[in-house]
Amino acid sequence: MSSRWKKVWADFWSNKGRTFLTVMTIMVGTFAVGFNNNMGLYMLESMDKDYLSAQPSEAEIYTSSFDDEMVKTAGETPGVNGVEGSRSISARIVRANGEYVDIRFTALEDPAQQRLNLLKPAAGETSIPHYGDRETVFDASALSLGYQPGDTLVVELDNGKRRELKLAGYVHAVTGFPYSLAKTVFAYVTPETLEWMGGSRLYDMLAVSVAENPTDAEHVTAVAQAVAERMKRAGAEVYFVNVYQPGHHFAWNITQGIFFVLSVLGYLTVLLSCFLIVNTVTALMTQQTRQIGIMKAVGGDTLQIAGMYAVLILGFGLGALLIAIPLANLAAEEIGGGMAAWLNFYTEPYKGYPSSVVQQAAVALGVPLLAALYPIYSSARMTVREALSDYGLGGNARPKASSVSKSATLLPRPIRISVRNTFRRKTRLALTLFTLILGGAVFIGVYNLWESFDKVIEDIQGYFLADINFNFGRGYRFDKVAAVAEGVAGVKGVEGWLEYPGTLKMGGKDESGTQIVFVAPPSTSTLIDPIITSGRWLEPGDENAIVIGNHLLNMFPDLKVGDWLTVEINGKETRWHIVGVYSITGNV
Repeated sequence: MSSRWKKVWADFWSNKGRTFLTVMTIMVGTFAVGFNNNMGLYMLESMDKDYLSAQPSEAEIYTSSFDDEMVKTAGETPGVNGVEGSRSISARIVRANGEYVDIRFTALEDPAQQRLNLLKPAAGETSIPHYGDRETVFDASALSLGYQPGDTLVVELDNGKRRELKLAGYVHAVTGFPYSLAKTVFAYVTPETLEWMGGSRLYDMLAVSVAENPTDAEHVTAVAQAVAERMKRAGAEVYFVNVYQPGHHFAWNITQGIFFVLSVLGYLTVLLSCFLIVNTVTALMTQQTRQIGIMKAVGGDTLQIAGMYAVLILGFGLGALLIAIPLANLAAEEIGGGMAAWLNFYTEPYKGYPSSVVQQAAVALGVPLLAALYPIYSSARMTVREALSDYGLGGNARPKASSVSKSATLLPRPIRISVRNTFRRKTRLALTLFTLILGGAVFIGVYNLWESFDKVIEDIQGYFLADINFNFGRGYRFDKVAAVAEGVAGVKGVEGWLEYPGTLKMGGKDESGTQIVFVAPPSTSTLIDPIITSGRWLEPGDENAIVIGNHLLNMFPDLKVGDWLTVEINGKETRWHIVGVYSITGNV
């Protein structure tokens, strides 16, 4: 090894504390970029593959009861690739400790005959468990409840009657919501079992798959509306049409946003590490100024000396890269797998992603070298005289007597020296201040983001202030059900809310109509605290007044307070006056 490479090795290894801190500074940014990219690619790839393998429907139409003939009629709508009807009922599992768990049973004769929203074997299984009369299978996301195949379940129906079912096993229902989020178990039974529990053999929901553009929400909505219109003409009452992120897992949009935020924070970490590297290299070059002078005195040129320090920086970066790559892969696999289990999709076997390695290499090797080029070159180009006559941080600069004002002499000498040294090298001061400012800004930004999420969640909770909600299968007089509820110990108050479907008639591009649902709380309700962005909330005495949401404005941005809407209800057109606009995050 030649003398200059011995020096590079000595600079790298002799001061182990400095080397460790520099490598860790580079590694943190490299790890952040690699982890974010790896986990994003890993989760989105697995999410899409698992979800699309279940042949998901892009739209759901909820209607009054209909039969197989109606399903056939709906399937003949232009643009439809496939349709499938289903029927579900809600109930509660009565656990051994007396607690209740919500459960929703869907009738399914034979999972092998499904065409849409396929069920798949649970993890570790090779086939879907067979279930017969008075048996059920659970979505595997409910494994946390502790039930094992063969256990007997006590189920309480809406009418208060109880039924016993045997758990036949678990399945993977990737197109449904997991128990961890919905707090509802999604279960499947035969049509005979559903009828035994009080259900019907007729359907109440139609799943629709489009023939083309399955991720185009506007196209999917148009096809679904056409199917809904055909069903209405055939005699069904359409309640509403649901189109949510067609062609994607329900969490796809959320994870995109999360990974974007994490990526921004990751690259801010890289930027912060750049300034730390500049400060470290500047301090190193200042410390070795006289060594540079000696090397120049014995024949070293500027490029040779700069190359030595560039190799040293690359050595720091290589050490950081060797640590960051396996650490980022391990973290992405473990955390991504945990999030996948929580969001109810199965991951593919983890493999490294070349794009992540390229980004990490650029961050670990390229970014530090670029950040260090200026301090390296400015120090390496010094002459022998400048280097050997260097006086430390102040260089060759000598304070003149005239540079010290008379008022400054009022300060104690140690303070004057400290202030003078602080501002002696303005570039160094700027780098130090910017590093501190950026670090503080990143901290404050993350904290503000955290608080803003809390505020959004708090705002959303304003629409769900009731502690308990009861949904009835048919209408009841409020005074009668209120009297029953108020007679229960611990009940402070009750409110009666109405929900009713309608079809918004806008004309033009929306001649077929947009399905909407009226939600009618009392005008004096204390169980809702809406975010009003314009106009006002409902008041006592309002007639045909309506407050629309931001989701409707996204579809029809020209709507404003004071406009009138035409809504078809039970085949009759009614007029509604917009008195306000509310906003709720995530309502689409």
